[in-house]
Amino acid sequence: MQIMKRLVDWFLPTAKNGWRAKLLHPEILTSLVIVILLGQLVFHLFPLVHPGVLGYSSDITPEKIVTLTNKMRRQMGLPALRINKLLNEAARRKAADMFAFNYWAHVSPSGRTPWSFFQEVDYRYTVAGENLAKDFTDADSVVQAWMASPTHRDNILDARFRDIGVAVARGELNGVRTTLIVQLFGAPVGNKGEKVIVPAKLPKVPREVAGIKVNPFRVIKAGAILLIGVLLGVLATDSWFAHRYHLYRMTGRNAAHAGLLLALLLLVLLTHQGLIY
Repeated sequence: MQIMKRLVDWFLPTAKNGWRAKLLHPEILTSLVIVILLGQLVFHLFPLVHPGVLGYSSDITPEKIVTLTNKMRRQMGLPALRINKLLNEAARRKAADMFAFNYWAHVSPSGRTPWSFFQEVDYRYTVAGENLAKDFTDADSVVQAWMASPTHRDNILDARFRDIGVAVARGELNGVRTTLIVQLFGAPVGNKGEKVIVPAKLPKVPREVAGIKVNPFRVIKAGAILLIGVLLGVLATDSWFAHRYHLYRMTGRNAAHAGLLLALLLLVLLTHQGLIY
């Protein structure tokens, strides 16, 4: 019963809390807004101070990227891509080149294109493509980000491609510890009309770093959205009470608070992990 009274005191206007839910008292509301902002800030800055911690010691593997990519293709009625050892090696060399020469782009500062890595490993192709990603914490987020981008989606769903190669490399780029994902596509010379054989089970790929089961970015983001939702609900209830019982308050404007929370909610929703190229 005592717990129930305390909950009412925190969420509803009562005589005990001055006819304003405790969550909406200026000092409490300000503290919660600061907590939400700090939560978003800490997740993005922590890896810069402590590289390899949190999601940046990710559970992304080439196997998972290939599995999810083929899942997208099957949903569109396209044949699955075959893992090609030469393309795996080409992807590994591209990732190593980006770390070695400190860049993240399809073309290196010296003008080296992705296709030079195909040539290095002697993969002869009729068409080829490349997708890049970095700073993601899980494979699903990587593939979803690619699918949300028209150019990257076109690569994944290109019916001409038959082979795929993926590299997941961890290292330092521009002084920051990060994870790079290189995804290469190709259709080998002489492949036209060839029947595609889809392996029943993808081969296991060794994991470089022990991954985490919970994505901290999603947890923090979901927590922030939940907290803002609760505050907006309390504000709506408070407004109803004020209107219903003609409450007059010297401080606090619910419309302004709601505007602030909605702006904060939009900021949280627009926050995303990782980059694609």
